[in-house]
Amino acid sequence: MKELEDQMHAATRRRRHGVSDAAVARGRRARRREGRGGKKVYEITDAGRKFLDEHRDMVDDIFDRVREAVDRTLGGAMAT
Repeated sequence: MKELEDQMHAATRRRRHGVSDAAVARGRRARRREGRGGKKVYEITDAGRKFLDEHRDMVDDIFDRVREAVDRTLGGAMAT
């Protein structure tokens, strides 16, 4: 839902400021050519790794519940 809201906001902002879709597409193509494909890459911090290590049981429980829900919904085993 957040992604859809962001897209709608961006489209509205472009129209309001007179930026055409073609201009946006040209910018994206230029970024791709420069090796900046426009995708953000996130990396976990040392503090985040520490938190996950300290809460391994909780993390494993969450992944087990997600796996079970996917298996029930799709009727098969989720890849691990």
